[in-house]
Amino acid sequence: MVMGDSLRIRAARESDALAIREFADRNIGADYFTPEKVQTILHASRWRHTMCSFVLENSETATIEGIRLTYPPGQWPERHPSQPIHAHLWRVPVGQTAYFQSLFISKRYQNCGWGKRLSMASIEMLRQTNARAVVCHSWDESPSNSSRRYLNALGFEAVVSIPNFWQQIDYECPRCGRGCECTATEMILYI
Repeated sequence: MVMGDSLRIRAARESDALAIREFADRNIGADYFTPEKVQTILHASRWRHTMCSFVLENSETATIEGIRLTYPPGQWPERHPSQPIHAHLWRVPVGQTAYFQSLFISKRYQNCGWGKRLSMASIEMLRQTNARAVVCHSWDESPSNSSRRYLNALGFEAVVSIPNFWQQIDYECPRCGRGCECTATEMILYI
């Protein structure tokens, strides 16, 4: 557990599903995650008795202020065809690769290092799963290129860019509105 004033990082729990959905609606865009999707993510985030997803919680208000949703190797859910992976470009097999699904921090706590701390907590858990790499998709149009900068600071390398990566998700993109046209860059970290 990492502390900071009234903030703490802790492993996500399946009972956090509603709070994670509400956080996502406020901070990512309405309907980015359906209730079923959050349940699927949290269930798939567990490897044996280890939870690989983490939340940043305000312990005074019991509200979630950040999320790092992570799939251990072998537990990625089915992907939409518009969101491909390029495993043939990786140096490790898919079966030994984890996936960072989402990282978001509420505006109030951005640029304070919480994203990195959440990700490091997940990476430490992934080491227990014998993962050899973590893959994610960086939002190219993020404000001030924050998504790519944070991933580069963790040691991630760019693999390939994928236009319209989130177009098939029916949600309100903060940049495009409905029908997201943003580009993702697939990135990998070897651990």
